[in-house]
Amino acid sequence: MQTMSRTSEHGFKRTLMELHLKYLSSHSVASYIKFVKGSIWPNGVIFTSAAPLTRDKSEALASTSKILLRESFPDHLTAVLGHEISDNGSDLIHEMLNNCLVLKSMINMMADTILLEAIPDLDSPNA
Repeated sequence: MQTMSRTSEHGFKRTLMELHLKYLSSHSVASYIKFVKGSIWPNGVIFTSAAPLTRDKSEALASTSKILLRESFPDHLTAVLGHEISDNGSDLIHEMLNNCLVLKSMINMMADTILLEAIPDLDSPNA
């Protein structure tokens, strides 16, 4: 024979109030915020900036990245378009990746795509 425990409305409200005071008090919420802040920003620092690049170092990094970009360009596409067009295209891509507005826009589009894949309901017209 099963017995069912029944909580009165007053008992439920009291339990709910105790849980609220225990887990949602200003002190507990502040401790949650402090924990999250400490996890994301240890010692209050998100990241430290690198030392500014010298002109020579900046130019060396730019030329290295252009070379790597050209090497990653598909050989079949280079064969069809020709070396001059492929080199101009890779230079254009390199310039776009160094433009802050273009880069932010690309990152936003990728984030939107990832979110829509993870949460398809965001794409619905009623959302």
